[in-house]
Amino acid sequence: MLSRFLYGFNKLLYKLTPNPHCILCHSAIRHNHESASVHTNTTISKHQALSHYVCFRCLPIVNHQAQQRCVQCGLRLGERPIAFGWIRCRHCQKHEMPYAKTIVCGDYLQPLDEWVTSLKYQNQWTLAKALAAWLHDVLLQTNTTMPDVICPVPMTPTRLKKRGYNQTLLIAKALGKRLNIPVDHNMLIKVYDTPAQAGLNRDGRMHALKGAFVARKALSTGLRVAVVDDVITTGSTVQACWNALRKAGASEVQCWAVFRTPE
Repeated sequence: MLSRFLYGFNKLLYKLTPNPHCILCHSAIRHNHESASVHTNTTISKHQALSHYVCFRCLPIVNHQAQQRCVQCGLRLGERPIAFGWIRCRHCQKHEMPYAKTIVCGDYLQPLDEWVTSLKYQNQWTLAKALAAWLHDVLLQTNTTMPDVICPVPMTPTRLKKRGYNQTLLIAKALGKRLNIPVDHNMLIKVYDTPAQAGLNRDGRMHALKGAFVARKALSTGLRVAVVDDVITTGSTVQACWNALRKAGASEVQCWAVFRTPE
């Protein structure tokens, strides 16, 4: 009797609490699991954490992002590579890194790309929790091996001072809290600002990033690290982070990113 009373009381309290709003369509999120159809409930079950930030009408848009991707850079693979059994895109086959593994939530396209731009340039810090929730759901769906520590892609002190915060650190902290994994934002440093990379190809970006990231100290033997980024453009940044962490002694380095820029 008491448990039924508490259940009813908590349900009533939830209904009286102001509803959060969908970060995509901005409508109120109200009883996602009660309002959704059976088909949509399957979608919600795949995005348990994200469903607190996205309404059930918009969740299928997010769920549509679940595509087979290159294990190294996160680029979405087309039908032909999948048919041939490829697990890497044509770029990564030329520069194969057997130890590298990348998990990406979706493509950096409208309307979802607005989440990152709002977080980075409009100080909407709460979006970091939503993006971390999406990453959390995707990591659980893909049965990803959990690391010992999470490391956000760092910014130079100059860039950090100008923006006031590192958006990847905000995402990493929220994700680490969900996964109960420590976050070390001092593991890597970015020693210089790279020039504008728009128009550069993959090789040009790698050359621009050569030596840009350095580990502060030698890492413990066998340490497994996950690098968290907001957007992967070509994979050059995360590859530079991988190289620095491997050089410092990490045994396994993954990259977890919210978005990947499509070709």
